[in-house]
Amino acid sequence: MKILIITMNVGRTAPGIVFERLIYGLSKHHTIDVITSDYDPGVDLSDVKNIIDLRLTHLNSKISKLLLTLFAVDVSAKIWAKKTAAEVRRRNLNDYDLVFSFASYGHYAAAMAGNIISSQLGIRHFVYSVDAIPPPVGWLKNDMFYRSIKKLTANLFRSVDGIFSANHKMLKYQTTTFKPKKNIIKGVIYNPSFGEVQQYPELGDESNMFLYTGGIYGPRKIDYILAAFRNVFKEYPNVVIEFVGTKLNEEALSNFTAEERKAIVVHPFAKDLTPFYKRATALLDIDAELEDDIFLSSKITNYININRVIISETGTNSPSHQIFKNIGSILQCGHNVEEITNAMRRAINTKNKVDFSDREEVINLFKLENVVAEINKVIDNEN
Repeated sequence: MKILIITMNVGRTAPGIVFERLIYGLSKHHTIDVITSDYDPGVDLSDVKNIIDLRLTHLNSKISKLLLTLFAVDVSAKIWAKKTAAEVRRRNLNDYDLVFSFASYGHYAAAMAGNIISSQLGIRHFVYSVDAIPPPVGWLKNDMFYRSIKKLTANLFRSVDGIFSANHKMLKYQTTTFKPKKNIIKGVIYNPSFGEVQQYPELGDESNMFLYTGGIYGPRKIDYILAAFRNVFKEYPNVVIEFVGTKLNEEALSNFTAEERKAIVVHPFAKDLTPFYKRATALLDIDAELEDDIFLSSKITNYININRVIISETGTNSPSHQIFKNIGSILQCGHNVEEITNAMRRAINTKNKVDFSDREEVINLFKLENVVAEINKVIDNEN
């Protein structure tokens, strides 16, 4: 099958990394052309037939937000979408079986272009959004800007033939944001893991390190993790907590002593996290403190491939809680200092005694080749 994939990012960003993995996997089974605005892959995409890099010109951010707020129009995205459709016509690219757009919050141009191109070629258009667009209230304020994004989304998705989200709860939410086309195809495309399961050496007894990688933003808060670490530090003076690619504001550390602060280490972004994983006693994941969160952290889908305990701070109704419950090597906690403190103690006391074979099922669920196999089932059934 010949598929045109349209995405604003290939590599570089968090959504771009998800997209490059999917492109890599799909290119092993189909003839793939890619149109993008930012091409910087971290994997070998030599099986992709054609890569068309069309740069998106951004308007001034304040003007762009004002226009979106007032008229529910993303002008830069609309211009790029029309330019992309014109480029497809100019190159006489008209033998595709499917247009597959990859979208994320704030990046709508690919789906816009997909609508235009699928219409001009008379073929189906599927959209995969790695984020909920827009995210539920709690992630954003319910103001005029938010309502305009909802209107934009409703207009954008109402004509698509297939809609895919990163988990089942997100898919259920996303399909409430627009009036789906009759007989629309719905599905889940998990953020795929890439590479083999990593078996790092056992840890020594002399020190313990808790590791958090990536950013902290929105209703994901660091407060409970830091308070729990402070409790553990009193019992285990050799323990440290390290953050990679994370910014901690001064307010979060305002009540910590100089000695406690020395045990909190912040590193800049690192592409290779292997040295940190090797030293980690446990890997930390934080979900939003919302009653009915719909996001699944992409972090934990990478963590499950590493032979280290995972401490997951999450809600009882979250996708993470549903997918990873009853797995002994993944310690699930609420947004609760005492629960996280106990999980940290347990990680220290059992660090070389954990059986990681209990993750086999979820590792297979997120493995790239299995995620692609599920996509192929849908594609093959619909064409």
